[in-house]
Amino acid sequence: MLDLTIARLRNRWIRNRLRIKELPPLARDNLKALDHLDLKQGAKDLRYVVLDLETTGLSLSCDQVVSMAAYRVVEGRILLGEIFSSLVNPDQAIPPSAVKIHGIVPSMGARAPVVEEVCMPVRRYLGADLRVGSLVNGG
Repeated sequence: MLDLTIARLRNRWIRNRLRIKELPPLARDNLKALDHLDLKQGAKDLRYVVLDLETTGLSLSCDQVVSMAAYRVVEGRILLGEIFSSLVNPDQAIPPSAVKIHGIVPSMGARAPVVEEVCMPVRRYLGADLRVGSLVNGG
């Protein structure tokens, strides 16, 4: 409960600081993601998006994303018609140890769009829903 209160306060503080600046609609929606939460609601009653990233390895400073996927959960049900999935060109080699984990081979990554081209569609998909993240590293 304290964590949610802190997160809400942080979002309000950020919105107040950014009030004088023009924010893109997606950024404005993102800052409102916690506003509609009620602590009395169960997780099954919430609307959220589960986001999964696959990477080339374990290093946050060296390794890159090779896949982004997300699905929307509403009232405890996955909306199968609203799944987002995209391979991402990591612009670096995908090591065999990573391929063993996620199955994304270098030729698949080479034909995929770069991360900058995938980020905007992902942001649109996320909207103002809560995010639940998963990071599967390929190292």
